[in-house]
Amino acid sequence: MTNGLNQSWSSVLLPVHAREDPGGPATQGLLVAVFGGCALAGALLCGAVGERLPRRAVFTAGFLVGGAPPYVVAALTDTTAPLLATAATLLGIGTLSSLATLAPLAFPTWRKMDSRPAPTVPEGISRTEPSRPAPAPGP
Repeated sequence: MTNGLNQSWSSVLLPVHAREDPGGPATQGLLVAVFGGCALAGALLCGAVGERLPRRAVFTAGFLVGGAPPYVVAALTDTTAPLLATAATLLGIGTLSSLATLAPLAFPTWRKMDSRPAPTVPEGISRTEPSRPAPAPGP
């Protein structure tokens, strides 16, 4: 859902802003490059320390930081007329994005992200007791 909502940012908002901004396409290219660089840095950071952190909290925090804030900033800026005209589309999408990113806190099924699978034990091996040899046949 969030990927679909974010398409409005990259497919509509940025090109309109680039057309109206004095920096033009160079500004759009810079924004996309910075976004890509930060996404790469975040992925590397998550790969380095992510295993030590609770998954649900990291997932939720990542979406809260990357979800609605860009839309809110774009909706509140008055640098270009098209940006102001689309502020009500932006606030709506930002609201939907916020609701989607809060799903891990609202739905119990997301709590499973923090659970680890139970280790498997080969058949015939007891989990709680040491194995005992079979008694020797009597005389």
